[in-house]
Amino acid sequence: MKYDAQISGLTPALTGAQNILIALPSEVNVDLLASGLALYLSLEQAGKKAAIATEGIIRVEHTNLFGVGKISNTLPASQGGNFTISLGGVVGKDASGQSIVPALEKLDWAPQGLDLKLVFHVLP
Repeated sequence: MKYDAQISGLTPALTGAQNILIALPSEVNVDLLASGLALYLSLEQAGKKAAIATEGIIRVEHTNLFGVGKISNTLPASQGGNFTISLGGVVGKDASGQSIVPALEKLDWAPQGLDLKLVFHVLP
C-alpha cells in the first residue's frame, strides 16, 4: 500500500514513546478531528500520555465527536526530552544504497525570543 513504509516505522516509535503530541492542522474538518481523536483515545487506552492540539476552530457540528473536549488550542508544557519531527517521503538512496535527502541542502536553527526556529534549506 501507499503508506506501508511510514506505518511500519511508526510502530517502534510509538512503542518506546511515553509522551505523544498529536498536532492537527489549523484547517480541521470532521474527518481530521475524528481520526486524530481515534489515535489519541487509542494511545490513552494503551497507557501513553497523549495530547491533541489544533489552532483550528472546533465548530458546533464537531461536538458530537467522542473526546472532542480533549482537543486543546495550545501545546502542553514540556518536561524536556526529545522532540521528533518526521518529514514523510523525503529520503532517497544514492548509487551505493546509502540513505540521502536530496532536496535538503542545509538545516539551521536559532533561538527567536522564547521559541526555537528551524529552517530547512531545500534545493529547487
